[in-house]
Amino acid sequence: MILAQPVYHPVRPDITLLKPGAELDRFGIPRLLELGVHEIWIRYPGLDDLIKFANPRILNAYRGLISTIGLALNSAMLGAQAHLDYYAYRQAVTHLIDQLTDDPSAAFLVGELVRASHPFIRHAGNTCLVSLLMGLKLDHYLIQERSRISPAAAKDVSNLGVGALFHDIGLLRVEPAHLGRWCATHDESDPAWREHVRLGHQMVHDHLDPAAAAVVLHHHQRFDGTGFPSKATGDKTPPKGSEIHIFARIAACADVFDRLRFASHAPGEQDVPPLPTVRVLNMMRREPFTKYFDPVVLSALHHVVPPFAPGSVVSLSNGQLAAISDWSPQHPCRPTVIPIANMDAPSLRDPAYRLDEPRAAIDLWRRPDLSIASTLGEDVQADLY
Repeated sequence: MILAQPVYHPVRPDITLLKPGAELDRFGIPRLLELGVHEIWIRYPGLDDLIKFANPRILNAYRGLISTIGLALNSAMLGAQAHLDYYAYRQAVTHLIDQLTDDPSAAFLVGELVRASHPFIRHAGNTCLVSLLMGLKLDHYLIQERSRISPAAAKDVSNLGVGALFHDIGLLRVEPAHLGRWCATHDESDPAWREHVRLGHQMVHDHLDPAAAAVVLHHHQRFDGTGFPSKATGDKTPPKGSEIHIFARIAACADVFDRLRFASHAPGEQDVPPLPTVRVLNMMRREPFTKYFDPVVLSALHHVVPPFAPGSVVSLSNGQLAAISDWSPQHPCRPTVIPIANMDAPSLRDPAYRLDEPRAAIDLWRRPDLSIASTLGEDVQADLY
């Protein structure tokens, strides 16, 4: 395998392990796995066009964001006094927004190709990224929901990104015993765990814009009014619907998406394999989740997160392996795929690959006899929608 994109250290994203053009061998692959590198981008005959979905500028911007927030949160999780340079984080978020604005479709694989040193840091980065993608998609809705300010200011999602990045920072102030109980049970009714939204708001409200601080305080508010915390001291009724800041509504949806996909996401938790994205999106199309989220926001999630990311490998119902080459939100589980050769062959030089064999794209929307059967070794036929 020949690398098409550089491989960065999963704990120190500023360190390049391998450069594009490097050839992997039977010694290098186990070493990458030991370091925690689980996915790489390689060259493959006939799939050169897919490199557009791994835009290096977006990858570098997101990697910089993860590295910046990771240093502070790693220090805080170890019990050290962390200095949170909120200006630096805002700058990193703004840089990422600039790259996403230029090429939003190239962000589909970013969360897969960039790893963090801890599930808590990964969750912060993923929630920020998905929130930004949704916010950029919802520009007209933001103008409607933020009608008291100018349209240009209403569409500015930098505070959405910063708030989403720090949405769970209050968990670092939860007592270790209470946090351990949450990690063991994931009981969302636990009062001690619920207190993390207020603790986080106390940490950031003097440093962040009120719109960003609102995300930290209200990212567990549900559209139907069943979330927390309550409106104000002495009022036990949580806000609902449009009473919740639009940024908090967006971050709440992104937060749940990532928590469903990655069961480990809190300080002290050990990493576990993720659920297939298609399974999580299918879950969020059903109750009770459809009651929890602003329907416009939930629709945006399904427009910016593909069930099968372009560039990923799937197995079709006829047993053929294929790479996702394009998708449409109108029929998300029937993307366009390009068949790829027998992956059991020992190398690209093996005749079993038949490199001269043409691989025409297959639009699964026009092939009702074919469907996606599995991805990452997981059977997903029951998850298609």
